[in-house]
Amino acid sequence: MRVAVTLMAVIALPVAAGQMYVCTASDGKKTFQQRPCQGEVQQSTRSYKIRQTSADSQPKPVSLEGNEIYQQMKADNRRAEIKRELKRLYRDLDKAQANMDRELRVLRAKKSRANNNLAGAQWESSISAEMQAITTRYQVEMQRYQADITRLNAEMARL
Repeated sequence: MRVAVTLMAVIALPVAAGQMYVCTASDGKKTFQQRPCQGEVQQSTRSYKIRQTSADSQPKPVSLEGNEIYQQMKADNRRAEIKRELKRLYRDLDKAQANMDRELRVLRAKKSRANNNLAGAQWESSISAEMQAITTRYQVEMQRYQADITRLNAEMARL
C-alpha cells in the first residue's frame, strides 16, 4: 500500500521537459540556446527533463555540477577551447621559427660581405654575436610555446 501511494505521488509530480539547440561554428565554438541555430553553423539538439520534488513546492535551483549532461558539455567546451589554443600555439611557434630563420638569413648575408681584414673580422665577430643572441631569444620563446603545447596536450588527454 505504501509503495502504491509513493508511486502515485511520483507520477503526479509535474515534469518539465525541453530541448536545447547546440550550435557549433566553423571555428569549433559552441553555443547553447532555446531557438534553432541561425547562419552557417552545425546544429544538434539535446533533450532534457526536470522533475520537481512535489506538486505544491516552488522549483528549487538545480545544481548543475552533478548533472551528467552538464559535465559532458563542460568537457566538450574545454576540449574545443584547448584545440583552439593548440592551433594558435602551433601557428605562433611556426611564426617564431620563420622569423628566426629570416633574421639569421639576413645576418648570414651581411656576414658574407665582410672584408678579409681586421675591420672585416671584427664586423664578422659582432654579426656572429648578434646571430647567437637572436637564436637564444627565439629558442626561449619557442620553448615557452612547446611547454604550453605539452601542458594542453596533457590536459586534453585527461578529459
